[in-house]
Amino acid sequence: MEKNEQYHQMDNYGQGRAIEQLTKIFSGHTVTYTQHISDSGTVDIEMDINGNYTYFIEVKDRWYSHHLFSTWYLEVDKYNELIKRGGKAYYLNTFLDDWCVVWDLSKMDMSQVQTGKVYLWHSTLEKDYKMWKDVYYLPTEKAVFPILSL
Repeated sequence: MEKNEQYHQMDNYGQGRAIEQLTKIFSGHTVTYTQHISDSGTVDIEMDINGNYTYFIEVKDRWYSHHLFSTWYLEVDKYNELIKRGGKAYYLNTFLDDWCVVWDLSKMDMSQVQTGKVYLWHSTLEKDYKMWKDVYYLPTEKAVFPILSL
């Protein structure tokens, strides 16, 4: 399997798991989703609720258990891109043990959230490499849906 195909499959899998969770959270509402698998933008999923609210969602599908860490990284650039869209911004993490953690970034006072620099993987369709990235450290207890079982 070539790298582009593998990249898209992994992205689609993670977003699919996120959509399953969002469907549970917003059951009883009319929800439409737009996935952004092949584009290079920050927003992974756009979600419209009852034609009234638009959510922009960054998704991370973690390949380990939800209780391994109590704080999670969110790249500052990704946060800025989500917020500038003007709708509600969510950061959603799914985990290997079928749990999910969701932060409502639109309601968080990010001036109260610790920041730092972390050496992280940067993956694109063309290449993978590590680089220093500015991040927010998001504690699990600041999540709006702290721990949900898929």
